[in-house]
Amino acid sequence: MDESPLREPTVRGKLPQHEIDLLEFAIAKAEQSAGEHGVVAGFQALRRGVARAQREQAAGVPYGADLVLEWCSVADSFAARFGAVLLNSTSR
Repeated sequence: MDESPLREPTVRGKLPQHEIDLLEFAIAKAEQSAGEHGVVAGFQALRRGVARAQREQAAGVPYGADLVLEWCSVADSFAARFGAVLLNSTSR
């Protein structure tokens, strides 16, 4: 199977399985959106995940910091992979 650079874990081993599942689903949807609806839609979905992770951290979830780190890492990887397209799409 061809592994996406977005799927390279940073701290996923420290997260509960349901959070890993949500992250993997979001990655798949972001990549699908990038192909079908445009890169901006995929990136926005990941940014919503970052915001949710930040709310979890603020609420005191024990793994909150790791959750934020993982979501930010995925969003950053997505932006790096599709960055030129993001810049061109948002400058119109």
